Amino acid sequence: MDGMAGRSGRAGGPGTRRGPWCSRSWAIVPALLVAGLGMGEGLQAQASPGIPLSEVLERLEAVNPELRRADALSGAAGERVDPAGALPDPMFTAGLMNLPAWSLDLGMEGMSMAVLEVGQRFPARGVREARVQAAEARVQASTHRRDALALELRVEAAEGYAELLYLDEALDVLERTRTLLAELAEVARVRLGEGSGAQVDVVRTHTELARIEEQVSGLRAARSRAEADLSALLDGSLPPGFQAARPEGWARLLALPATADDFTTAVPDHLPGLGLPPVSELLDQAMARHPRIAAAQAALAVDEAEARLSQRERRPDIEVMLGYGLRSGRDNMWSASVTLPLPVFRARKQDPLARAAAGEAEAARSALRTEQAEVEARIRSAWSDLVRARERFHLVERLVLPQAHATVESAMSAFRAGSDLVSFLSVLESLMTLLASETERARSARDLALASARLDAAAGTAFFLDSGS
Repeated sequence: MDGMAGRSGRAGGPGTRRGPWCSRSWAIVPALLVAGLGMGEGLQAQASPGIPLSEVLERLEAVNPELRRADALSGAAGERVDPAGALPDPMFTAGLMNLPAWSLDLGMEGMSMAVLEVGQRFPARGVREARVQAAEARVQASTHRRDALALELRVEAAEGYAELLYLDEALDVLERTRTLLAELAEVARVRLGEGSGAQVDVVRTHTELARIEEQVSGLRAARSRAEADLSALLDGSLPPGFQAARPEGWARLLALPATADDFTTAVPDHLPGLGLPPVSELLDQAMARHPRIAAAQAALAVDEAEARLSQRERRPDIEVMLGYGLRSGRDNMWSASVTLPLPVFRARKQDPLARAAAGEAEAARSALRTEQAEVEARIRSAWSDLVRARERFHLVERLVLPQAHATVESAMSAFRAGSDLVSFLSVLESLMTLLASETERARSARDLALASARLDAAAGTAFFLDSGS
């Protein structure tokens, strides 16, 4: 850029012949500066209120197919609780007994009779209770899995929403830049025709215009993809081309400035002013009620109930049978019997099943410990991402943007004074740098929003996602 300014510096010299377009060029460049200085306002306001994130999350809960499937599975698990504790259906038997083979006459033989029998099997003591406990634990596990899925989908929707917000802001920056560059290209062309400009001014402005056209095309395609992905989470219920609006929770992250103590090599365990508890409290809360941990605890309860059930099923069931025999011309007869299975194959059947159930329960305990460790790791990682993303945003806000503004102001002052040290392209480069800095600010705001959403998911909280829009 410095070399380019040196070769074309004569365009701004005091002896340069200035035509009628010169006054227009002087007017347009300050307009560029004002536009560049105003880019930061795009982070605080949108052209249209659009659909707030809170409404997107409400639609997600209402129409997402995966959540509907999880709801159906939870309902199905609930329907199995009562049958788990019910007795087996009684058995009814009707038949003929001791009927002569050749005559088929009930009155010929005294022991011939028509028999009606009713039987009922009674599971061993404690079996029904263990089955109910296992069924209830499955309901809890299904419910908690559904909650964990909802949390993950909410974060996925928030990430897509943050991406749309960033793409809209980046497109807004590029659209304004394209308009201003088109005007500058015309100024450069006229000045070249008058002999007061350089060919490189025209070439560079057209090159920048072509580059911006390419970026606009890429961002529009990216926006279409992001919008389609987000709409798919909501079963296609989002209208095409809707506008995103920055939620209150994300705006609070941007508005609260970082302090000097935040910019350290160590990750702080507390961020005052954000409404967030320290990391240690987040960990305690997550261990107590995070849906993933709750689902792992319920899965452990299921396997422990199954282990108790396997132990109790080693005891034999009892079957009671009552019968009534009708005899022709003779007294009718009652009968009763009790049936017990003989566990002669217990060592090959019941005992291995009991050991298998105990092993599954032990595996579930290990899975719970693994889940607790993973949740802790996610919280610490998400917290670190939030802290560093916040630092990066405020570094851009404090250092990069002020430097870009100062460069533009310095170039403008020298350009107005007709200095040979500052060329038309130098002013253009400084303005493009400012616009790039505004784009970086929008990108940093997006990364901060993503980090906050992931912290919500990691901790099982809703500090940022449920704060409204």
